[in-house]
Formats: sequence, C-alpha cells, structure tokens
Amino acid sequence: MVKCRSLFLLLICLTVLWESGCSESKEITKAKEFLDAGMFDQAAILLKQEIQKNPKNAEAHMLLGATYLGNSQSAAAEQEFNTAVLLDEGMRAAASKRCYDVAKLLIKTKPIDAHTALMTAKGFNPALENDEEFYFVAYVQSEYGLAKKIDGAKQYLTIFPSGPHAAEASYTMGDAAYELNQKERARDYFGQTATQYVGTEWGNKANERLANWTHEVKLRVTDADDIAQGFLNGTVITETRWGNPDNGNHQGIGQWIDVSNKIIKGKENQFQFILWNAPIPGGWSGTFQVMEDGKLIYSKHVEHLQNDSEGTKFSEIFRYTPN
Repeated sequence: MVKCRSLFLLLICLTVLWESGCSESKEITKAKEFLDAGMFDQAAILLKQEIQKNPKNAEAHMLLGATYLGNSQSAAAEQEFNTAVLLDEGMRAAASKRCYDVAKLLIKTKPIDAHTALMTAKGFNPALENDEEFYFVAYVQSEYGLAKKIDGAKQYLTIFPSGPHAAEASYTMGDAAYELNQKERARDYFGQTATQYVGTEWGNKANERLANWTHEVKLRVTDADDIAQGFLNGTVITETRWGNPDNGNHQGIGQWIDVSNKIIKGKENQFQFILWNAPIPGGWSGTFQVMEDGKLIYSKHVEHLQNDSEGTKFSEIFRYTPN
C-alpha cells in the first residue's frame, strides 16, 4: 500500500513537471499577441515580468529581444538574443522568424529598423539570403541608402529575373536615381520599367512619371569681363559683371540658375547669351552654359586678351526643345 502511494505521488510530480515544461505562461501567450500586433511596449512589460519569475526562460529572452528591435533598441535586442541562445541553442530558428515578423511590421513606418531586424534574422538563419521575398524586403524595400537601394534592386533582378517583385524593383531604381538627382539615369530606368512590365502597376506608374516628366534645366554665365548676360525666350535671367560677387579685381563668377519652371514644354525655347565690353583698357571674356538633368547640353567660352573697343563682342542663340 505504501509502495503504491509512493508511485502515485511520483506520477503526480512527474505530471506537474511535464506540464510546467511544456506549457507556456500566460505572460508569454499574451506577449506574443502583443508582438503580432506591433504593440512592443506592452509585450516588453509582460516579458520582463516573466523573466523576473523565470530568468532562464530562453523563449522569454528571445521574445524580449524582438520587442527591443521593434522599439529601435538594437543593442538591448542583441543582448537578449545572446542570452536566449546561450540558454537554448535551438532558439535560433524561432529568433530568426520573430525578427523577420518584426521587420514586416516596421517596413512602412520604420524602414531603417526593419532593415536591422532583417539582418538580425539573416544572422540566425543565413539561408534566408536565398529566399526571394526576404531578398527583396531586405535589399530593396527596406534599404535606406539610395545608392545601395539601386544596387540591391539590380542584384535582385539578376538573381530573380522573373520574381514577383521584378517590376517594383525596376521602378525603385528609377525612383532612387531621381532622388539622387540623376535625372537622365532615372528616366532610363523608368523607360525600362514601362517597356518590360507593360500593364503592371509599376509599369503604369513608370509611364505616368515619364508622361509628366519635367527636366531640370539650369543656365550660367561666368568668367565675365566685362558684362555677360543670359536670356531665356527674350527675358533676361542672369547678369554677371567683372568683380562679381565680391567687387574684387577678377572675372565675374556666376552661379547656376534653375529655369525649369520657365521652360515651355513641347516647344522650342531660345537661350541667348550676350557679352559686352566696357570702355576701359583690357580684353573681354565669358563662359555661357546650359545644363539639362545634370548634363551640359551647351557650353561656350569666348575671350579676347588684347585691348578692344566698347560694345557687344559676343551674341549667340541656343535653341532647346525638351523631349
């Protein structure tokens, strides 16, 4: 009878131990719900309570690391992840998935933090590098450096040429180049997207950007001796004189003037440049330039080093029709 009672008590103890090891606490369960909803502060409170009660709960440390990622606390997140893995090496897979999930929650509002979460996820599971969706989100969608975003999109199109995000990657290259003020390059990328992805959302967006394209056009008159002027469609835009801008004893230095909003679309525009020599001893000089989307499309330097008479020494018209 005593033996049976002892076995019965042992069975109860084993059952309790098994249940405590296999079931998660209410704090963990609720914290996961908060994490899934992007409510990182609320999740962190519960997880800290759980860790205070059970400091060796590897899952609690891992989940707390995820909440820290969501709150832009990458150093604290790394510490919690390291603790979780030390307690349970098998926690790596769960940590990778949690980091990836956090990144998806952050991608639209905190792309920098999303990128950090994605790189953390890859650290736990390097095989993610070969996943198409992960690659796009990590190296195109969440990449915050514009030049890196272009490189990431190019690489995506090389690795996954028929991937479901190919059209968006192509469009992203144009958008990033435009933000970098590389207008000619941006236009090429938009043209490529419109041609290769006809009828898609991103192909249509590229067509819209091209249809409403406004070139950035600037003009400059500089190296002025004595007076250099630049006109657009009969209106004087800028004038640079000897000694500008500080009234010094040197050729006048002119600045680039943005005339994009003065250009008539679809029609011929006339730039006229005039150089006038003053009635004082010395020669004359001037440099006249027009730039479209960061590229020189007209540049003329004239000079005469010997003494010369007063009057107009140079006058030329440059005709420009934006395409």
